[in-house]
Amino acid sequence: MARLDDDAKDALLKGLPIAVAVYHAPTARPADMRLVMANDAMDALVGAPLSRGVGRTVGELFANAVTDPDSIERLRMIHRVAVGGTADVIGPIDSSDPRLGGFYRMSLRGLPGRRVAVFFEDVTGAVEQAEQLRIWSGLARSVPVAIVVAGAAGGLTAPIVAHNPMAERLMGIVDDGGTLDDALARWLPDELRADLLDHLAAGQPFEWYCARAELVYRMRVNRAGDHVMLSATDDTEGDRLRAALERHAELLARSNDELEAFAHIVSHDLQAPMRSMASFSVLLERRYADRLDDRGLRYLGHITEGARRMQALVRDVLSWSRVGRGESAPARVELAAVVTRAVENLQARIDETGGVVEYDGLPAVWGVEPQLVRLVQNLIENGLKYHRSGARPWIGLSATASPTGWRILVEDDGVGVPEDKRDEVFEPLRRLGAHDAEGSGLGLAICRRIVQRCHGRIHIEGRDGPGTRVVVDLPRPADFP
Repeated sequence: MARLDDDAKDALLKGLPIAVAVYHAPTARPADMRLVMANDAMDALVGAPLSRGVGRTVGELFANAVTDPDSIERLRMIHRVAVGGTADVIGPIDSSDPRLGGFYRMSLRGLPGRRVAVFFEDVTGAVEQAEQLRIWSGLARSVPVAIVVAGAAGGLTAPIVAHNPMAERLMGIVDDGGTLDDALARWLPDELRADLLDHLAAGQPFEWYCARAELVYRMRVNRAGDHVMLSATDDTEGDRLRAALERHAELLARSNDELEAFAHIVSHDLQAPMRSMASFSVLLERRYADRLDDRGLRYLGHITEGARRMQALVRDVLSWSRVGRGESAPARVELAAVVTRAVENLQARIDETGGVVEYDGLPAVWGVEPQLVRLVQNLIENGLKYHRSGARPWIGLSATASPTGWRILVEDDGVGVPEDKRDEVFEPLRRLGAHDAEGSGLGLAICRRIVQRCHGRIHIEGRDGPGTRVVVDLPRPADFP
């Protein structure tokens, strides 16, 4: 059988991926050991061409080897193996020398002629993994959550490989070795079993809630690599909060419904007396104007104007309360047709003010057409109403795609809305003008109510130059079945 010569052996050692150095111990002093060879991996490990130091003593190569207590003890161990001839591997020794930048296991093998081979194996990954496992185990033992870990193979019949003390108290697990099914025996309703298995097969987490005595637990099963983890968290307080929120939401919805019904009834019933007041004030002016002095006529004018404004307010309150009542179901609506109808409804006002309404390229949106007509009509009417003195009103409508659907911009070049009032104007009965300004203060409140019923949002932004930009975000028809 052919044998490797010395050159072949040296070449083999030089190419090994494990760091190797060979020392010769000519004397009884460990510091006198001399380097015989070092391979490329050892050079890379120490960050210097150690192989160039062949023939030099350990004390010359490593200054701390003869001063640092840990290094001295390690050096003595290497020397003992060298002078003892051939010997078994001694070690391992874990080293965290900062010069090495990690953790290494040092192993020794005695060679003939008072020589010793020193091997350094990188065990940084294993040490870090063990440390992470130690930290995780400590956390698992201290957290107030029951944790059970089982193998992923076998589904619910997979054996339990680990659990924490909370799992012992809550689920009665005594020793590892049972199955996941055993841990779930009193916690998984039969009707959820198939869903849990489907989620596990798809690698998706599965959650459900389980009541025990007066406590509520949030149960979760999820797959993590080669294992399945079951956890049970006391969610009693969260369950109470959710129940309280549900009750509060139910009461709030009922209160809103009652308020809307009340507003509808009151506004509807007030229309008849308001019409009578307005009619009789007009009749009074026609028949008895010649018998009233200037002050009487002025008072009568206030009554007539007040009745007209009250009629407008009652009409708008009725419109506000009717949003979403008795309307057809939301559907695909062509916005261009909506704007055309709104412009037709306002044509007399547009002609009166000399206003211009421009729109093009409007998409289809999701909503109720009569509501959207009222929305657009209110916004255009505001642009006609609050225009700058001496200027012809201009209103422009455009649309751009947004992540949530369509963003509709309704812009005008009127007096604008102060930045600190842009939220306030959407509240009912809030007006920016004087008390006797035109309008009831419900126009934008109605707009917001319509947009919310269409699952959208509305707000006002600043605009380059004079005027107002109202932004309406509406969903696409494709976002709804």
